[in-house]
Amino acid sequence: MSPQDASKFTVLPATPADAEVLLKIIDLAFADDFFRQAAMPKSREHLTPLDELRSWRLRNLRKRISAPDKVLLKAVLAAQPDRMVGFADLQKPPPLRDDAEKSAAPTTQPDSKATQADSTAETGDPHTLPACFDPALNDGMNDRLESWQLKIWGDDEQYWSLEKLGVDPAFRRQGVAKLLLEECLKLADADALPMYLEALPGSAEMYLEYGFESRGSFTILDGNYVVKLMVRRPQKLLS
Repeated sequence: MSPQDASKFTVLPATPADAEVLLKIIDLAFADDFFRQAAMPKSREHLTPLDELRSWRLRNLRKRISAPDKVLLKAVLAAQPDRMVGFADLQKPPPLRDDAEKSAAPTTQPDSKATQADSTAETGDPHTLPACFDPALNDGMNDRLESWQLKIWGDDEQYWSLEKLGVDPAFRRQGVAKLLLEECLKLADADALPMYLEALPGSAEMYLEYGFESRGSFTILDGNYVVKLMVRRPQKLLS
């Protein structure tokens, strides 16, 4: 990213007051995503009124922004900070526990399900999605993601997870995604912890440039949608 591009944008924490604008950016950023389209097919649109769906999404998005185990960042125009152009959604690692507590605790990060479905749902328990969602497809994706997380991490919960990163199409190829990613990586590096993500089709190349390594992949939707599981080891921060 050129210094000129970097100077056009800045990254700030998102707040619950940003939810409506953030929802618009999510819809723009993932409008062409094949899984998103299949997860909420037109044949099921009539099952949930649009205003009901929007209210549900906003409610869950505000809850997500406020959650203590989440970090949501927004990229804005430096000269017009009320103009959001992109976002990143991260899951923090859980607090360290002593061995006795850890032996009785779950072995996966909280709310680690449905990262892909979240491009539409903005969270929640995937088993309580509105009726307009395809439950079998969403559950199938969740099962695959959970299986891969267990394969990669075992009982290690100490990692940051980049759950979503999206950019308004009008501002793509201007360094916004890289600026957001760099801010995300600073958080993980400050904790000396790795970062994990599930790369959507076409996005893995950027992550490779930033030191992520592929740990596996799987396909769904008759082989037309490839998800790559990627991990980046922590790097020392420059003093």
